[in-house]
Amino acid sequence: GVYVPSHFQIEYSSKGTIKQILPEKTFIEKRIAPDLNQLSYPTKPVISIAESVHDRFALEIARGCSRGCRFCQAGFLYRPVRERSAEKIQKIMKEALPHTGYEEFSLVSLSSSDYSQLELLLKLLQKECKSSMTALSLPSLRPGTLTPSIISFIKEVRKTGFTIAPEAGTQRLRNVINKGITEEDIFSTARNIFQRGWDLLKLYFMIGLPTEKTQDLEAIPAVCREIIKIGRTVNKRRISLNVSVSPFVPKPHTPFQSLAQDTIETLREKETLLRHNLRHSSIKLKCRNPEVSCLEAALSRGDRRLARVLIKAWELGSRFDQWTEQFNFPLWQKAFEENNLDISFYANRSIPEGEIFPWAHLSTGVSSDFFSAELTKAYQESLTPDCRATVCRGCGICKKEKITIPALPSLEMDNRNNPAPMGKTRKKSNLGEKICQIRVRFQKKDLAQYMSHLDLMRVFTRALKRSSLPISFSQGFHPLPRFSLGLPLPVGVEGLAEYADFIFHKYLSPTDFLNQINKQLPQGIEVLQGKHIPLKAPSLFNSINRTSYQAIIPTTLWQEWEKIRTHEERITSFMAQEEIWQTKVKKGSSKRINMRPFIYSIHCLNDKYHALEMSLDKNVNPFIVLEFFYKGLFNRTENNLQIIRQGLYTFSSGKLINPFDIEKTI
Repeated sequence: GVYVPSHFQIEYSSKGTIKQILPEKTFIEKRIAPDLNQLSYPTKPVISIAESVHDRFALEIARGCSRGCRFCQAGFLYRPVRERSAEKIQKIMKEALPHTGYEEFSLVSLSSSDYSQLELLLKLLQKECKSSMTALSLPSLRPGTLTPSIISFIKEVRKTGFTIAPEAGTQRLRNVINKGITEEDIFSTARNIFQRGWDLLKLYFMIGLPTEKTQDLEAIPAVCREIIKIGRTVNKRRISLNVSVSPFVPKPHTPFQSLAQDTIETLREKETLLRHNLRHSSIKLKCRNPEVSCLEAALSRGDRRLARVLIKAWELGSRFDQWTEQFNFPLWQKAFEENNLDISFYANRSIPEGEIFPWAHLSTGVSSDFFSAELTKAYQESLTPDCRATVCRGCGICKKEKITIPALPSLEMDNRNNPAPMGKTRKKSNLGEKICQIRVRFQKKDLAQYMSHLDLMRVFTRALKRSSLPISFSQGFHPLPRFSLGLPLPVGVEGLAEYADFIFHKYLSPTDFLNQINKQLPQGIEVLQGKHIPLKAPSLFNSINRTSYQAIIPTTLWQEWEKIRTHEERITSFMAQEEIWQTKVKKGSSKRINMRPFIYSIHCLNDKYHALEMSLDKNVNPFIVLEFFYKGLFNRTENNLQIIRQGLYTFSSGKLINPFDIEKTI
């Protein structure tokens, strides 16, 4: 099961194609784990403090897919279908919940709705989800298999998103790719989703599929408009569609592995047609860059010579190519050219029958004869039914492995799961009660100073869940834990006296809260003090209006700036100004603000160390003040100053009131 490239020698012809792979008739065969229940599963993953791409716990419920979509590499690579038992999945979730604190668990497989015990699994997970306010998402749902009961369960805790993947606009083209769904499957699934309160749906299509015609492209906008019409009819609200369109990429170990990808120019023409026909206020269209897809196709079907291309692209400066602003296609073209290779040779060329594939010595278990037969059926617009629903189709994967393939779940609609009337609210749980509120003082220092405000909110949310504290949750379709931080701290600034309020649905002493929450917080964040406050107390954000900062300046910089002008002189001159204009840019528009009235005082603390102490309005950024104060000498990226927020206050009747002195502010 392990491929060591140096054990194989590749000979190339004068045309650049593969002439021979030595040793001949030697294959690296995929290894298969027959029983997923016997495999260990990581329930204590590393939890990123910053938001990650898939910021949830991925719980694999099944492996493999028998649907046989002819473009899908994963559907063939991971055959045969194997499942974890519902009881095993429940056990994994129970173990993972106290170690992660994730708000969402994703039930992962290539086709989650094909899991044979899905209804049973959802019932088993229902208790854990409700008690911990953890949402479930099913990322791979097939149109026609999404029952009302499944949709109702998904919104039980929190509404997660739905994606429907018709792939193509016409039934003819869906038959070509063996998608196996009808237009009615698509529309009925959308109707079920809209009937249960959703007003946003994501659709996924591909362009450049084999045998694609203009009418296939024109059908995509027609499908989208019909779904919008269904949604408006069902729930009488504005419906939004996020439509994602990606070019077809031929992949190894699929029936379409020998086919050419459309050229970049052709793909752009098709994208232009879609953009013209999908102009609709309710549709947000996102198209994948054809140049990115061209590179993906080349790397997908490339041989070992592309290793030199990868290295050359890196040497030329290619970095973070999945970021749109970083992708540089001409750089990749140059990397191909400098290695005497043509990107179109790999991406836009049909591989003739009999030519050796670069991956011919790697066996997934699916026979080449099966792939050839499926390609023929594609051109005949003929479907290959799912072997789990009918009989074995002879792909070859099950010959050596004695694996019992689970049957597809029953799709009979339960009469008890009729659409809930629109506008009906869910019954409130005790998790929404407000029994007591605790105000805390915490510090955010050292490396934690580089944590954003949103990341800090996420850290507290997950710490609360891991510690099983009785935090109260808001009600509605997107419940959130009831806590609020006093005032956002600028990134790169330490905070020694930050404040937050937490509301609980059970009585909890401040001491117990501190002991439990501090065990779950990362280094640099520590809750120092807590006290009960009235539930109807004014919020921290509304009551805090004054901040105190200290900027510690390195001795060399202090002395260098002192040569130009003493700090006492700078303070006198700075505070004597009546106007200090700052330009704020937000959402494309700019606004000029006179920030001088909001700078209350600046003092020089050079008796112990070189530092400035500033008293500012809560909306004033200390970095901006320093930039104006030093008039071009200070640069936050170049000058490594230590800035500390010393305190947050309510300024009232000429006095600074600590947020803990809540009685004085009510």
